[in-house]
Amino acid sequence: MDRPIGLGAPHRWARDLARGYVLVPTRWTLDFAPPGGEAGSARFAQTCVVRLGEDRTQILLYLSHKREDDALRKLGLTN
Repeated sequence: MDRPIGLGAPHRWARDLARGYVLVPTRWTLDFAPPGGEAGSARFAQTCVVRLGEDRTQILLYLSHKREDDALRKLGLTN
């Protein structure tokens, strides 16, 4: 069953995998304005496997849907 969960990152829906484990598709946006440069932004999508524990939530696996380092390099943010 898909259901919303309370994580710090924006999320769409969590899908139950097993008791206490969920698959969470997420998206985030990097907005930047380098000194003397042109402002821009990049959007990224990931999927995480999360364990929902009684004492804390843990991200066990993080899968990016594309190479984030390539996207940042194209934007001139890394070498």
